[in-house]
Amino acid sequence: MSKASPPQSPDSSDKHTSFDPNRVLDAVLKEVRSDERRKAQPLNDEHNPVQRDLDWLLQAPELLNLLPLLTHTQQQLSIRRLPKPDKTFIVEAHYASGHRRLGLYAEDLLSAYFSNPGNPYILIARNLQIQSAHHNEGRTIGEFDFLAQERQGGRYQHIEMACKFYLGLPIENPDSKTGNSQWQHWMGPNCNDRLDIKMVKFIEQQLFLSQHPAAQERLAELAISPVDAQYLLRGRLFYPAFSPMPDPELADPEHLKGLWISHSEAGKFLKEVEQRWGQCWFTQLHKLEFMAARPRHQYQQTALPTREFAAYIDEYFASQARDLQTLENKAKQKKHSTMPRPLPLVMSPNHIPSAYSKAPELRLFVVPDSWLEIALKQTETPTPLQTATVNK
Repeated sequence: MSKASPPQSPDSSDKHTSFDPNRVLDAVLKEVRSDERRKAQPLNDEHNPVQRDLDWLLQAPELLNLLPLLTHTQQQLSIRRLPKPDKTFIVEAHYASGHRRLGLYAEDLLSAYFSNPGNPYILIARNLQIQSAHHNEGRTIGEFDFLAQERQGGRYQHIEMACKFYLGLPIENPDSKTGNSQWQHWMGPNCNDRLDIKMVKFIEQQLFLSQHPAAQERLAELAISPVDAQYLLRGRLFYPAFSPMPDPELADPEHLKGLWISHSEAGKFLKEVEQRWGQCWFTQLHKLEFMAARPRHQYQQTALPTREFAAYIDEYFASQARDLQTLENKAKQKKHSTMPRPLPLVMSPNHIPSAYSKAPELRLFVVPDSWLEIALKQTETPTPLQTATVNK
């Protein structure tokens, strides 16, 4: 197992702490090229953020290639691309933007898409819960994200969706066989979600729910069996800006990337990007702005230039610290989690290579200085990939 490295000082002279601006471009230009390749398919409403997010869900690269973890009979599960809806895309999608949780927002967008007559599926059910066959137990076995029927062919499909964002922990040595990092070294921004744990649950408990006897009984009652399983796996992986971090095992070659820095690294990062590009603009992302890129004026938060943003970052974490202290005082006891929330950002350089017609947009997390230590402790829990059998 690869070993995660301890936190490093941003002033360290180690070669890996020298910021390479090309890593920023590498994190975004592949996405720009992919976006330009998809221009052959016309956008319905290019200026509508909700439409942009739906297009992102339908067309963005996969986060991971799960096929090597599946048996031969399960190899046709991935939905790599879905066709965009026509101009009559239903208005219900716009109501989805009222949600406060990104996962529910994404589900509503996809539900609206499946409800559109112009797509390949007929939506039958969403979030169908499966209860234990022993009714007196009252236990929920799982939940189908979407059950749909193909318009051509008539086969029934269970479509499971996940939209996830993970930050990579610096590692000393990649896997000796693959050269990749392992999934347990990828952590959710708030350190309450780990890639390996999520993926085992996604595959074993969610994707193959239709194989459970209770699910088969329920589907038979609805006369919609047999059911094939498919998955839509979207998201973004954030790499440490000042430390080496190889791609995780089975990462899709075109997966979307971002960077992360610690609070104490922010000054150095801002100085170096300013030296590279001159003026850059930074915008704090709200919960429902994690998916598709959009014009600067369509973000909820006002964009700030580089030199003003250093003070903004300091005030953000000072405010987080004050809020946490207030919670502790009200409860009269220390909370289990006292870590300030990471700051999600989008960075737009003013000056970009002329070879690219679309300005690159870097997604960036600034994490509190305590984040890496807390994240490393989370990796001490054994990975379920070592104890669970993924292939059925």
